Amino acid sequence: MTDPANYQTAFPQGPIAQAGGRVSLEWQRFFLNGWNRTGGAPGVDMTYEVTQIDLALNTAQAAQKIAEQAETDAQTGITDAKAAQDDADTAQKAAEAADADAKAAQQTANTAVSDAEGVLVIALLTSSANQATAGHILDEAALLGVLNRTCPSQQ
Repeated sequence: MTDPANYQTAFPQGPIAQAGGRVSLEWQRFFLNGWNRTGGAPGVDMTYEVTQIDLALNTAQAAQKIAEQAETDAQTGITDAKAAQDDADTAQKAAEAADADAKAAQQTANTAVSDAEGVLVIALLTSSANQATAGHILDEAALLGVLNRTCPSQQ
């Protein structure tokens, strides 16, 4: 990159003309720079200024594109995050419903086990009572059989 042209010139200190009547080199530079600044050339180096403006414009346009892409990416991220949050909420509700179903099933299972234990106890008691009754009946039958027997001495 080039720097802008420098049109500043100090005021000449020597004589305007040389011994032969020609304008001195110092004064020629002074007049040429004055002419460049006031009429022959613009007061600033427009080529340099245009280059700087173009560079700034290109940089701004590139930054604008990057900013637009960043905004698009951010919007996509926000949308994805909202969708993930919705999925998480749905999953949590499903988990809570499954937990409630599991608790209800556990309660039902506990009730069924309790009922089965009651039936088993009744069955065991009934079975024991039936066995005792059957044993008692057999004992009575044996006793009656013995009592009804005729002794050989009674024959």
